[in-house]
Amino acid sequence: MLAAWGLSILTRGRRFAARGAIAAAALAGITIEYRGFPLAVDRYDGGPLPVYEWLRGVESPAAVVELPLGFPYDCEYTLRQAEHRQFLVNGHSSFSPRPYEELAALVKRRPIPDRIWSAMGLLGGSFVIYHSHETQEMGVIAYADEISRAIDSGGLEVVRNFPHGGGQDFVLVAAGSPWKERLTRGAPSSEAEVRALFDETLRGMRRRIARLAPPFGGIHLPAEDQVVSPGFWAFGWALDDSGIAKIEVSTELGPAGVAQLGGRWPGLEDAYPNYPDSQRGGFGFPIPALPPGPHELELVVVANDGGQKIFRRRIVIAGP
Repeated sequence: MLAAWGLSILTRGRRFAARGAIAAAALAGITIEYRGFPLAVDRYDGGPLPVYEWLRGVESPAAVVELPLGFPYDCEYTLRQAEHRQFLVNGHSSFSPRPYEELAALVKRRPIPDRIWSAMGLLGGSFVIYHSHETQEMGVIAYADEISRAIDSGGLEVVRNFPHGGGQDFVLVAAGSPWKERLTRGAPSSEAEVRALFDETLRGMRRRIARLAPPFGGIHLPAEDQVVSPGFWAFGWALDDSGIAKIEVSTELGPAGVAQLGGRWPGLEDAYPNYPDSQRGGFGFPIPALPPGPHELELVVVANDGGQKIFRRRIVIAGP
């Protein structure tokens, strides 16, 4: 509006040819600007997804919950709702009611708390569609862990699967749900086969994330080439999206034990709120008994998902 107002002021009282020239110059300027800074546009695959083709024929008991939940995932769920015409618990609009905001806040916690399932039920959710391959960043393992816990504890059952690109969509329902018969009617695979595929899918996800997102952190003290004595307390911090299982300590002379985990580290939780154990991401260990002279510490940080990271630090052991 301001640009149009400014253009109106520039052309006011001028001849027709002058007004046309000014308008053309303005359009040329806009064209040049947008060509220099093109907008990033995501491609949308408009083809129907198998899970939504199936869902369109389901006499739904209530609303569907789609995971992962939140922005930007809910945007596509809302767009694709036209493919199945079922009610959604999580969709995208310019306004989010408080119950949805509370639900979205729960899935951002690490680990995702068990009460997420009852919260979905209070919002009218009757069953879950889990797009296992869609989750991005650190949410991959968080969703996989919480869904696995719910299934292993008997709270959820995975009853159907559908191919989705290079991944799988899974349908989950509360154990003992009266709607299970509707959801499994005509299923081509048995529940045991679906569960086996679900477990293998999650194992593959964990292997992939372990390679792509290894542990990280560092040794704080001793500093590089610092002169220390045996028994000096070395310490640092380490995090991983799956949590740290252990830290093996060694030198060029061989193994030297494991570090103690669980130390508090100032500011770590604020910097990495989505990582488990960020409140207590510190570790420590005593410098082993080494002869005087230069040595190299090697720490192998092992994550719960099998990912590994090696920290190295040169030190000098003080002489007698």
